[in-house]
This record gives sequence, C-alpha cells and structure tokens, in this order.
Amino acid sequence: MKKILLKMGVLFTLTASLQAQQNDGMFYWEKEKKVSEWAQEDQAINDKLAALEKKHGKKPNIIYILTDDIGWGELGWQGGGKHRGTP
Repeated sequence: MKKILLKMGVLFTLTASLQAQQNDGMFYWEKEKKVSEWAQEDQAINDKLAALEKKHGKKPNIIYILTDDIGWGELGWQGGGKHRGTP
C-alpha cells in the first residue's frame, strides 16, 4: 500500500510540475508578444506615481490583494460569521 501511495504522490507531483511549467510557458509566450505594450503601460504607471508623489510630497499608499479559491460573497465587512453560513 505504501508503494502505491508513494507512486501516486510522485505522479501527482510530476503532474503539478508539468501544469506549472505549462502555465509559466503561456506567460513567457504572452510576454514576448506584448513586451513593448507592457513597457509603455509600466512607464505610464510610473509617471502617474511620480506625479502623485510630487503633488502630495510622499508616495501613495497602494494595497494590492490577489486571491484564489474564494467563493461568491465570502468577503465583506462582516468577515463571514454564522449569519453568512461561514462561522
């Protein structure tokens, strides 16, 4: 049984690794196509940030939130709880 589970674990690890490589490959393929467009967007963002810093005398506070696997309606001011079905 341990040998079967070990083989399944190795297979799962290899599958996950191949999936990650495929996803990374798509990023690099897209990056090659859009390198100049992304550079222009980055420059525009940097210009806006510099203008804000000059106007207010300090860099703006930026909060970037990236999430995954969150169900519909799970976030909010309540933070879940019994009334939301997520105690």
